Order: sequence, then C-alpha cells, then structure tokens
Amino acid sequence: MSTYKCMVFGGAGFIGTELSFMLGRRFGKENVVVVDNFSNECGKELLVSYGYKVIKADSIDKVSIEVIIENECPDVIYYLANSRCGDDSGVANSNYLGLCNMLCWKNIFFVH
Repeated sequence: MSTYKCMVFGGAGFIGTELSFMLGRRFGKENVVVVDNFSNECGKELLVSYGYKVIKADSIDKVSIEVIIENECPDVIYYLANSRCGDDSGVANSNYLGLCNMLCWKNIFFVH
C-alpha cells in the first residue's frame, strides 16, 4: 500500500476530524497534518490527544498557508475549511479566498 502525506484544512471541524482519523488509520497519524483556524474546535483536543499534528492557521492568510505547505510538503490536500461567521457576503468571500489560496499548488488533489 502506498503512503501519502495528507493535509486537512478544516480538519478540526466535525467532518474534518472524521476524515483526519480515517486518513490516520490508512496512512498513519504521522502522515496527517491538520490545519484549522479553530472557529469551531469540535475535534481539536481529540486530535491532539491522539498525537496528530495540528496547526492553527486561517486559509485566507496566503503567506501562512504557503509556509505551511512548503514546510510540510503534503502529497494530498483536503480542503474542508468553511467560515460561518459574519454576513453572507463575508462568508462567501472568506470561503472563496481560502479555496483560491489552495488552488495555486500543482499536483495536489482538492476536495471541497
């Protein structure tokens, strides 16, 4: 079985936590990096307690995201980050900018 290093944006949310655990079972938790801004800390403590690498960052911060991706060198990125605060235009703008920041990377698969 091939092993991939996986990065999960929005990995501390409800679906992201479950995906992170599934990836950890398949590829080993040392090959899973969770990135989240913790606006909803659903799974943060659980992931940390099981030894997953968890990084606090917001997907709309392009510079931070570039540094994290360059440092971690993931093979696969899952993008589940979703902002739910503010008015509708602010939420849509935040989600759009976050996704655009991810799309600049080549040879990476995206799930949204």
